[in-house]
Amino acid sequence: MNRRTGVAFFVPLCFVGLAGCSSAPINKNDGSKPEVTIKVEGPNGYEEQASQDHSDSSEMPPINIMCVVEDPEGVRSLQLEVSDPTVDTVYCAGNLHTISSKVEGLPTPKNISVTADEAPQKLANLIIIPGGVLYTAKPPNEPGPCSPAKNTHITVRCTGTNWSSDAASSFKEKTLQINF
Repeated sequence: MNRRTGVAFFVPLCFVGLAGCSSAPINKNDGSKPEVTIKVEGPNGYEEQASQDHSDSSEMPPINIMCVVEDPEGVRSLQLEVSDPTVDTVYCAGNLHTISSKVEGLPTPKNISVTADEAPQKLANLIIIPGGVLYTAKPPNEPGPCSPAKNTHITVRCTGTNWSSDAASSFKEKTLQINF
């Protein structure tokens, strides 16, 4: 079985290709939430999306996912993760099984935390959901391999924080649902 593993990297202070990096003094009185965006790479570059549908294909291409957190008064942290790596139905050797099963080979969570007197106004992080066929753990006494069944999904979550001391203003998250 040939399986690819997820690859990830981050751009700590600015995007590659943009001129200059901006930072701001830390503002603990920041009353606005950071802006959080999830973008998926497509034929026209990275575009904002709320879901990815791969239910019509037996093999999916790699999915390059970018999380961007922006705040003019400074970004404190970014977390990008597959927050729901389980599916409720798996397909094994021609049979459907209703069983909670973890999808294997997904990337590990990626975190960036800033600890400085001046904070960047933008942080970005990338993960790749591997292409091909994703596999799941198989039910007892079932020959493998098993994969997520149609009409199931996993969730990618991007969370950003700023330096506000007000918990209601310091946190924002977005999700991306990947459908099988």
